Amino acid sequence: MDNYNFKPGRDKADPFVIAEAKLAGFAVATYEGRSPTGSVARAKARIDNIPTICEKFEVRCLPPR
Repeated sequence: MDNYNFKPGRDKADPFVIAEAKLAGFAVATYEGRSPTGSVARAKARIDNIPTICEKFEVRCLPPR
């Protein structure tokens, strides 16, 4: 948690979801943080989000279907 810039008071479960996915070989599904083209949304560019952290730790991150 100390290594990333999360929204104050929110997103406290995100590191645990990503860690569980990494350890178990799962993907993470989220609507968070990406535009429809796949780029990081500009409004959230300074906030670390699930897709950004998943990318860093090589965890597959998918949009919900």
